[in-house]
Amino acid sequence: MNLPSILDNYTTNYGQINLYIKNYVLYLDDAICKKEIFNLKLHMDDLENILTDIKKNNRYLIHIINTIHNPADLISYNKTLFIDNYGNIYSAYTSFFNYKEPCKYPMNTNLSIKKIEFPIEISIYPLPDFIIKYIKNINNNFMFTIIDYTNPITELIKNLNEFAQYFYEFRQEIIKSNEIIEDKNNMLVNIIDNEISDFKIKHEAQLKSNKDIIRYLEQEYIINQQTISNLTTQVNQLKDIKLQNTQYHQINENLRIKLDLLESKNQKYKTSFCNRFIKFFSCFCCKKKVT
Repeated sequence: MNLPSILDNYTTNYGQINLYIKNYVLYLDDAICKKEIFNLKLHMDDLENILTDIKKNNRYLIHIINTIHNPADLISYNKTLFIDNYGNIYSAYTSFFNYKEPCKYPMNTNLSIKKIEFPIEISIYPLPDFIIKYIKNINNNFMFTIIDYTNPITELIKNLNEFAQYFYEFRQEIIKSNEIIEDKNNMLVNIIDNEISDFKIKHEAQLKSNKDIIRYLEQEYIINQQTISNLTTQVNQLKDIKLQNTQYHQINENLRIKLDLLESKNQKYKTSFCNRFIKFFSCFCCKKKVT
């Protein structure tokens, strides 16, 4: 059986037969009707007792099944099953004699037997919609001569009702699980939201820090570029000074060489002058002696 959604299988008043008695008059959907519409043979008081009991605890009627025993002899009876939306089964039994031939039953011509049975154990779990739909598809009239169809029908509905209890408990577990999942999901969403918010704050702070670092590096780069430019200028100036120093050194060297030459010449001159003076003085002294 394909279930589209377990949580969507309970509907308010699904398949409800709005049958009730007011002032000893039978109504269906607020319109007067007769028992013959549902092929009911039970007494109005019995029917009212069943409908009143079904109405308790907000239950309602979903299906009526008639089984009629019509044998070849003169006695016959019928059973009517009333099923509410919780799977509770009420039965009404009525037997009667064929009054057309009273000679066969002279002592029982006015005798009729009636009996109604209420469910022994009241079900506390509502039937899901698909089980109500299945029950409503059961034929509402059976005629038999040998086999009484009411017992297998009753057993079938009881089994469906038992399944509905497991289904309801399973549904409750799903609701609890969904609530737990929802709580966990909300908790995780809050944690993730907090983590994202914290990450955004840290990320923005990191971006600001990175921007500050980039701005600082850009300023350092500008300063370094200026420093490099200044150093390049100074190096070039030093190169010029070195070149000038080299040129000055060469000039000095040339001057030193010239000075050395002059010094040498001067020394030679001095030496020559002294020699001539000595010679001159010597000659003078000699002349003086001769005189």
